[in-house]
Amino acid sequence: MRTPASMAFVFALAVLDATRGYAQLPVLVDGTRVRVVTQSLPADHQLGRIISADHDTVAFRPDADPFTVSLAVSEIERIDISQGSHRHPGRGALVGLTIGAIGGAVFGASAYAPCTDWCLLPNSRAATAGLGAAFFGLLGAAGGGIVGALIKAEEWKPLVVRPTSGLTPAGQRAFGIQVSRTF
Repeated sequence: MRTPASMAFVFALAVLDATRGYAQLPVLVDGTRVRVVTQSLPADHQLGRIISADHDTVAFRPDADPFTVSLAVSEIERIDISQGSHRHPGRGALVGLTIGAIGGAVFGASAYAPCTDWCLLPNSRAATAGLGAAFFGLLGAAGGGIVGALIKAEEWKPLVVRPTSGLTPAGQRAFGIQVSRTF
């Protein structure tokens, strides 16, 4: 038996599903820089710009070729949309800090020698490892930050297929709704 509460719940789920935040999904518009993954094009011809796109065909101009290529949507495995080129000094500094600290700790622990006279250096293997980790970690962070600031990388976001939901009356003489969803 169908209750009004269960029908309202199904209706609410269908409406919420249909109105999800699609504004944040990338869209294929003319001039968009994309990476088209397909067996139809060689690897060096998969980066370029969209000329036009509809429900069954994508017109694409590869960067490596001045001619437009028309691809059927069924032969495209994946489309990634460029989010622009960015530098990553913070990520580089973090990687450099990690590598430097680990390497410095290993070097400090292996270089430890007990002091027999009056010494300014740490007097235990752990303290020497800590000093090495701190020194080489800071050195690695500086080097990694510089490398991250110098290297520019293009970031890609995969194109997501938009699901559509719809509500239709159940029939002429029946009470209720039918919910359908296509991808």
